[in-house]
Amino acid sequence: MKALESVSNYGVGDCVLDFSPTNRIGSQNVGMAVISRDGRLLH
Repeated sequence: MKALESVSNYGVGDCVLDFSPTNRIGSQNVGMAVISRDGRLLH
C-alpha cells in the first residue's frame, strides 16, 4: 500500500492517478488494460 500511497497526481494519458493514505480511489475513470511482460498492450 505504501507504494500506491506515494502516487500523487500522476498523469497517464487523459487520466490522472492520485492516491494517499486517506484516498485509495485513485481515479474516477474505470478501464481495463493488459500489458505483456515485454511492454506490449494486449486486447
